[in-house]
Amino acid sequence: MRKNDVLQLILASLILMLSVQNTMANNLKDQMMLALQQDQHHRGEINQLKQHHNSHKNTQLITKLEQAQNQLDQQNLQLLDQVIEQLGHWPGVGDVGENAAKIALLLFKRGDIKQQANYLPMMLQAVKTEQLPAVWYAEAYDHHLMLQDLPQKFGHLMVKGPNDTIQSLYPIKSIDAVNANRSSIGLTALKFSMGDKNLLLRQNLDVS
Repeated sequence: MRKNDVLQLILASLILMLSVQNTMANNLKDQMMLALQQDQHHRGEINQLKQHHNSHKNTQLITKLEQAQNQLDQQNLQLLDQVIEQLGHWPGVGDVGENAAKIALLLFKRGDIKQQANYLPMMLQAVKTEQLPAVWYAEAYDHHLMLQDLPQKFGHLMVKGPNDTIQSLYPIKSIDAVNANRSSIGLTALKFSMGDKNLLLRQNLDVS
């Protein structure tokens, strides 16, 4: 076989490989977009019914819708597991694009504590390979801790106070510990993350 023929064969193989990868990426994006649609399928109606002044009259309907939405959530988590199995790792921005990668983060939050605990090491690995923004991992990890009523690790989460207007930092163990944790994944110190959006809070905590 001549040298040119070999080069053409290699080039054709590369083009075919890229085509397969693009097709796979598009299919994964489509799956994630479907998951987003399912995630929001009943939630809007449920929230509207709960906010209605006669919400007590809609208790049975709300319960049925919540049960239906929970089934969709479980289907979405199965879909996420399938995507992870196809890729061999957590779906990062380079795999499915930024929007679909954000949907994966949303699906993470729908999982129970055990499911989230299984996902977190994969997400951390995606951060280390620069396939996932560190701040997304911090959000996921702190959400996981909040579900267990534990102090957050990265200081990402804010919660509304009794008057539902002023936000405050969800409990942490210490500023030093949070800053060390943030530094370990490449995030800036908490005071830089918070900026000026809650100066009173920063002063009360002596964020350094």
